[in-house]
This record gives sequence, C-alpha cells and structure tokens, in this order.
Amino acid sequence: MNWKQWTIGKKITLGFGVVLALLAVVGLLSFTGVGGIVQDAGQVIDGKKLDGMLAQKEVDHLNWANKVNALLTDHKVHELAVETDDHKCAFGQWLYGEGRAEAEHLVPSLKSMLKAIEAPHHRLHASAIAIGETYRKADAELPGLLFERVIDHLNWAAAIRDTFIRDQARLDVQTDPNLCAMGKWLQSPEARNAYGNGDGEFRAAWDTMTRHHRDLHSSAKVIATLLDSSRAEAKTFFAEKTLPLLDLTVTALRELKSRADREMSQAREANAIYASETVPALKEVQKRLGEIREVVRANIVTDEVMLAAAKGTRRNVMAAGTLAALAG
Repeated sequence: MNWKQWTIGKKITLGFGVVLALLAVVGLLSFTGVGGIVQDAGQVIDGKKLDGMLAQKEVDHLNWANKVNALLTDHKVHELAVETDDHKCAFGQWLYGEGRAEAEHLVPSLKSMLKAIEAPHHRLHASAIAIGETYRKADAELPGLLFERVIDHLNWAAAIRDTFIRDQARLDVQTDPNLCAMGKWLQSPEARNAYGNGDGEFRAAWDTMTRHHRDLHSSAKVIATLLDSSRAEAKTFFAEKTLPLLDLTVTALRELKSRADREMSQAREANAIYASETVPALKEVQKRLGEIREVVRANIVTDEVMLAAAKGTRRNVMAAGTLAALAG
C-alpha cells in the first residue's frame, strides 16, 4: 500500500509517531548529556577539593617544621608547640579517616601512594618527639663565662694569700659579693635568663653557688677585721674558713659549667636530629604529596573537558530538535 492509499488516520498516526520518537531522542540526549555533565561537575568539585586539601597539607607541614625549627633557633621559644602524633595532626586525621577512603574511591590509583606516605609522615612526627626529649635551651656563652668566674675567684683567693706572704696591712680584694664580676653578672638580665631557662637541678646548683659565693666574700670581711688585731688569727681563718668556702664556690661553678656544657651538647644533638631526620622526612612527605596531587589532577575531569561535553550535549539536542521540528 502506497502513501496515497493510506487513510488520514494512519498518516496522522505515523506523523505523530515520528515526531514523538524524535522528541524521545531529544529527551534521552538531554537526560544522558545533562546527567553526564552533573557527574563530571561533581567529580571536578571533589577533585579540586582534594587537590586544594593536599596543597594545604603541604603548607601545614612547612609551618609545622618552622615551629620545630623555632624551638632550636629562637631564644624566645621555650617549648615544642607542635602536634607530635602522626594520627592526630590535620593530615593524619584525614589519612587515617574517612577522607582517605573517599579519595581512594574517587581515584583508585591513590591507594598505594597514600600507603607509601605513611612511613615518612610517621618519621617526621617521630623526629619532633626525639627533639622534644633531647633539646634543652642553652646559652652558648654561659660555659665560658662560668669558667672565667672560676678563674676570677681563684685569683681573688690568691690575692688574700699574697696579703699574708707580703705582710700587707690591708686586704686589696672585693669583699662585697654584689660588686665583684660574678656579683654584677648575677644581677644582669642574661643571668636571670640563664637561671630561668635552667631545669630544677640547674637552679638548685645555682642557688647553692650563690649562697657559697656570698659566704666567701663575707669571710673576706672577717679577715679584714682580724688583720687589725691578729694576723695569725686572720691567716688561720683564711685557711679554715675562706679556702673551704672557695672550694665550695668553685665546685658549684664547675657543676654549673658542666650542666651548661651538657645543655649545649643536647641542643647540638637536637639540631642534628632536625637536620638528619626532620628535614629529609619533610622533603619526602612534600614530594609524595606533590606526586599525589599530580595523579589527582591527571585522573579528574578538567573544566575544559566538562565544557566540551556540555557543548556536545547542546549540539546533539539542537540537531535532534531541528529534525523533530522539520518532521513535525
């Protein structure tokens, strides 16, 4: 049966059928195209969010390392104010939490890379623990200064001894514990800082030293008085009182110097840990974060691809719509 023999009803049915079929094609193209765009948009958003988070973690670990370094280099910083648990820092919470699972679902190839970053990230935080346990705030000039004060007081006692040897009538030494070189230094801000930065044992040794130092100079006042009445008694007092106090003072100064030397050694050891453990671990963490970001960017739909998909959907819909209009 040719077209002219068709009834009007069949012709209308065929016409509407063609138009409806083409409209169905338009609807299907629109649905699948827009659905794909929405899916791509979600992937782009998640990918950019992941990339931004990883970039922030690179910055966070640089700031973290700077805070560790500040403890070693800034005399105003007295304690380690960083998170030392690699599971509790911001990146650690993400790495061992749901964020990691979501990232691996988004980009499956990240699974091995995220596993590989665990070890250097742990070493990085472990190095801070080692630094915190080792480091002591140290004054590089303190050991030498304390040694000079030992020499000063040995010379001070030698001057009193020479008074007897040369049969001098009066002492030519400083009898005020606040006016000798040690006494003046003890009143200085540097000395107060050294005392404040020391631990309990250091401060206890410091207090013992200052007490003996005060008694030592007080003994010189007694000798000066005795010289006016009995040189023999003055000489005996020097031997029985002043020299033992000198020994106690010098011993206390040497103990302080030993502790100051030990603190310097611990400070150097902490710096060595930072250089040999913290810095290499930080570089490896940053390197791996950079590689992870590259993989994320390579596996996530870009804005350009999403725009091209949108243009393709528009083109297909317009073509199918034009055919439907012509058919209608």
